[in-house]
Amino acid sequence: MCHQQRRVRTSTGTRREEETMAKSGLLFFPRTAETVVTAARQMESLGYDLLGLADTPALALDVYVGLTLAALNTSRILLGPCVTNPVSRHPTVTASAVASIDTISGGRAYLGISGGYSGVHNLGLRAASTTSMRHVVPLLRDLMAGKAVAVDGGTVQIAWARRPVPIFLAASGPKGLFIAGQVADAVFVNVGLLPDLVAEAVGHIRRGAEASGRDWRQIEIWVMGVASCAEDAHQAIEEVKGAAVGIASYVLSGNPRDKAIPRGMEEAVARMCRGYSTRQHLQPGTNPNVVLAEELGLMDYLLERFALAGSPEDCRKKAQALEALGIDGFLFSVSASPDLYRDIRMLARALGTGEQPS
Repeated sequence: MCHQQRRVRTSTGTRREEETMAKSGLLFFPRTAETVVTAARQMESLGYDLLGLADTPALALDVYVGLTLAALNTSRILLGPCVTNPVSRHPTVTASAVASIDTISGGRAYLGISGGYSGVHNLGLRAASTTSMRHVVPLLRDLMAGKAVAVDGGTVQIAWARRPVPIFLAASGPKGLFIAGQVADAVFVNVGLLPDLVAEAVGHIRRGAEASGRDWRQIEIWVMGVASCAEDAHQAIEEVKGAAVGIASYVLSGNPRDKAIPRGMEEAVARMCRGYSTRQHLQPGTNPNVVLAEELGLMDYLLERFALAGSPEDCRKKAQALEALGIDGFLFSVSASPDLYRDIRMLARALGTGEQPS
């Protein structure tokens, strides 16, 4: 196994040469029970560190049913919703569900959370504000530790819960990254895969931690993106297009000054975000969202910024450039993959997650 030693970043944010390579995780939609069980077993056997299931009720099975299946069919890998939100599920319900997964799995749960996207919009709801996460994360932590907390004018306690499961906050803008540095145990940095953007994001996390008197080096930093890996690099790139548009429609929405959008692309990006259909979110194959991005001339940029795609060698080179920043882990979505098991296998080879079967 590759990831037996916890990395400790130096004051400059770089990792020491003797420390191990970054951890690796994949997230996907729990489309069927068979998919969850097979993928979870495959990921564990190939040495992945973390498995995430999307919480998107209109597009996939219930996330906690899926996590229960994964927990009962694995023994080592970390498991969690990736990501849930505080809108479609009350924080107490989420805390109880994640604490339940932690119990079932023997202490292997984590909680991934953000303001919400497809899991909220497809229910006709609005995402939680970025600022609200400053309150939501500590609330969830206390609930999972079995503490009595004030919620909506009353007092709530999950009396049987005992462990504050690690909370990963997904963040993409300066404010969200700053808040993540203030309150989260770990951060899913969702700004893309360009090293300069990731380095800038880490700076926001560091400033948030320091503003709250925390040691930012104790916060795990995981870089998010979408991925597709095949011996045929062209095939992998074609297959990841829908996922690249999907993640971009979320990350690049809002104030363009906070999104590092290249000059001259602002209007095209805004049109893409306005026209994006969350009902087609991360669906395999060519869908209207892909057509829209291609018509707007954005696809090459979206692939460069958000996707790890191509042959194992191509993917390895892009990952190594990010690993040099001293990040703790990679989290790649393979939700739109038409061949999930191939991507799990090929990405393990690209990321060096463990010994590969012959």
